[in-house]
Amino acid sequence: MKKIKYGFVLTIISIVLALSITSSFFILNNQKKKLTIAESHHPESAISTYFKQIKNNNFDNIFDDSLKVESHLNSKKDYIEALKNIYKDVDIQKLNYIKSEDNLYQIVYDNKLISSLRLIKSNDSEYIVSTIFTSGNDYIIQAPSDITIMINENELDNSYIIENNVVASNFLGLTNTSDSPKVNTYEIKNLINEPEISTKESGYSVIKDVLNDYYYVGKIASNNLDTIFENAAKAVAKYPTKDGGLSSIPAITNSDFYNRIKTLDNQWYAPHGISQFSNINVNNVIMQSDNSMIGNITMDYLISSSSASKNYHIGYQITFLNISNTWKIAGFAIDNDLNPLNKEE
Repeated sequence: MKKIKYGFVLTIISIVLALSITSSFFILNNQKKKLTIAESHHPESAISTYFKQIKNNNFDNIFDDSLKVESHLNSKKDYIEALKNIYKDVDIQKLNYIKSEDNLYQIVYDNKLISSLRLIKSNDSEYIVSTIFTSGNDYIIQAPSDITIMINENELDNSYIIENNVVASNFLGLTNTSDSPKVNTYEIKNLINEPEISTKESGYSVIKDVLNDYYYVGKIASNNLDTIFENAAKAVAKYPTKDGGLSSIPAITNSDFYNRIKTLDNQWYAPHGISQFSNINVNNVIMQSDNSMIGNITMDYLISSSSASKNYHIGYQITFLNISNTWKIAGFAIDNDLNPLNKEE
């Protein structure tokens, strides 16, 4: 009988062990992959994975998934900051998930409802999870029909339009609006913060209505229109202090503004020897059409007599309509917060 060499036996045993270990590794790894895939098909497991992503600050993927769950126009920065504010002091291990309806879960921490999650299934039947913000802000934007509006760098389609070819809201104080600019009205809902509004086309800007928080989009106006704002603003400011007459105000007489100012009682203002303007600044003027515009003006108005003096820090938003080659006030709003000096006092 032949002797079997001891070294040869050890070699065979080593090969068998290596093959067994390798086979076990592949089996375990395959089982692990199957388990991971299976877990991703269960809502609670998907939610758990979602919160692990938050804990690990994997916010880029979270934001991308949020757009798949629910189309929104929030910027990535705003969305991530809002998530951090919700979950910053939360122990992920102590969260409770309560299913409230199909694919919607309430997240409870320390016996308090802190958020809501919505889940959808992807094409491969895996759940995608996103936090739903329901207490956001809504915004109205009015713009010419021939431009494309961008919200936080997202292009708006026609589904956001709620009115077509209507008179811009800042001209609704006119009795006759036939010459007023026509716009499309867009409604943006449930934004976390005030949006960044722009246009796909160049040469346009945006101004916020100080009365109703609408946003108007129009062409950037040339600086040679500043004098029109300055002269009109001075005429309006002079009337209450009896330094100017009603006839000097370039207003459309059939308008809410004119009806308000013509009934203003300026008889109470005391006589004074000095009235002068300074720090005049016209800004954010846009053309809503070839014959209409809106913009802001701030200025300081010093009234002084031998016994007293007062420096008014004024902020106006003025809407103009060009009638027979003359710019007339079509709308007028006082917002002294536009003047930075009021914020310093």
